[in-house]
Amino acid sequence: MPKTICSKEDWLKLGLLRFAKSGPTALIIEKMASTLGCAKTSFYNYFGNRERYIDEIIEFWVQYTTHHVGKKLNEIESPLEKLKFLTEYLFSTKEMENFYFYFRELANENPNYRRILDENELYRMNALSDILQTLNLTKANSLMKAEIYYDYFFGWHDRNKHLSITPGILRKQFKIISNILGVPINY
Repeated sequence: MPKTICSKEDWLKLGLLRFAKSGPTALIIEKMASTLGCAKTSFYNYFGNRERYIDEIIEFWVQYTTHHVGKKLNEIESPLEKLKFLTEYLFSTKEMENFYFYFRELANENPNYRRILDENELYRMNALSDILQTLNLTKANSLMKAEIYYDYFFGWHDRNKHLSITPGILRKQFKIISNILGVPINY
């Protein structure tokens, strides 16, 4: 039976999901080619080697998550609606599971990954801080609250990543985030 042709994006999407679930050890090219139903030669044509593949997965993740969410936030006018969208997105999206955990491990060993991680986190916290400043928080206060929000989310995620997210769980998180930020966000 002839193999189908896999696109670079097919490889990146599957790699991103596997990396998010089990880290770089889950990126077994032969198994992934089988899952995609294509020859592993397409992998080597696109990426050349596993290290380059991981580099591109991380870049794909930056585009897929951070810039995609940033673009969505820019389409929303109301600062409170932006906070509502961001909170609902973060606390209900499960597809990235442990991506940050595995990415942080790589960043501890690789200065380039550390730079990408630091830039990404700074971008995210500044975006949240900008929203909070439009709600009359000072720059210093909004930066501090953005970092607390960010740290709270990661702690919450680590403790609750195996839960099915229900409306009741989301309502509770909205209430907690409202208290942390000092602004009313209703779910």
